[in-house]
Amino acid sequence: MITRLDLFSLKLFVDIVDLGSIGKGAEKNFIAVSAASKRIADLEHELAAQLLQRQARGVAVTQAGLAVYKGAQETFVQLQRMATEVDEMSSGRRQPVRLYANLTAMMCHLPDAVASFCASHPTIKVDLHEQSTATTLKAVSRGEADIGIVAPIVPYPDDLQRSRYQQVRLAVVVSSRHALRGRGPVTFEQAAVYDFIGLDSDGAWDRMLGRFAQERGCAFHVRVRVHGFDAMCRMVASNLGVGIVPLPVAVQCAASMDLCVLSLDEPWADVPLDICTRAPELLSEGARLLLDHLRRHGNVQRAAPQPPVSLLHWPSATAPAAALPL
Repeated sequence: MITRLDLFSLKLFVDIVDLGSIGKGAEKNFIAVSAASKRIADLEHELAAQLLQRQARGVAVTQAGLAVYKGAQETFVQLQRMATEVDEMSSGRRQPVRLYANLTAMMCHLPDAVASFCASHPTIKVDLHEQSTATTLKAVSRGEADIGIVAPIVPYPDDLQRSRYQQVRLAVVVSSRHALRGRGPVTFEQAAVYDFIGLDSDGAWDRMLGRFAQERGCAFHVRVRVHGFDAMCRMVASNLGVGIVPLPVAVQCAASMDLCVLSLDEPWADVPLDICTRAPELLSEGARLLLDHLRRHGNVQRAAPQPPVSLLHWPSATAPAAALPL
């Protein structure tokens, strides 16, 4: 039976489960809906099990379907690794290492770490992409990215390994004309009295601050949304609102903009960043070399899996690695 399974049908099935719709899965794979339905029916016949439950709106995966889904994902990861190794052997060159990272990591120390790696490993190309934490976790789990740098703001998939990479200090930035200028440490409640400059509505940054506001019972109003921390600082310099940004970004922007940098007096002001990968045996040699390099430069330790916790309970920089929440 195993030899009769069709890889295209398995890929189609995985896409249908991810998208929750046969129609959307068919569209992604450029086939008609009727052809997609026929392939899924044939797959269910070969496995002698119902994989999907057809509903009025989309489909739901059965327990048997979930087992096929996870097995197919692992199969495609292995096939991709095999294809990469064969290509490297036949072409005499290594495939790029795909590194996804959130905006905080991209704006702080990660670019320097990647640059030093590329300088010491000139035959290995690193494709670095800025992606949200949720997108990165999904990409790494599915083998679409080799390494991810994320913040623990959403649950991590069970099939990923994770290590603490760095902690980034947050700061409050205001215009030199703002009422908070010259103040000492500022709490979130004190800053939330004023309008905020936020990031894209689909990003995790505003959701993070919104959750802080909800748990503290204070207001949080975003006046302007922008696409990055540099643009946020420019809006703040024009006195359109208050911003919370990584300290390295605040210091850099204050050197060229009309900004005041204030200390953020909150227990969650140290944002942890984690490295996530699949099992080491699933990584290419280049990915393993980059992973080791990032761990050395980030001075990380293996972090034990922990249950999800409130963002307000991020540990301080002095907390032992084993106690860090993931």
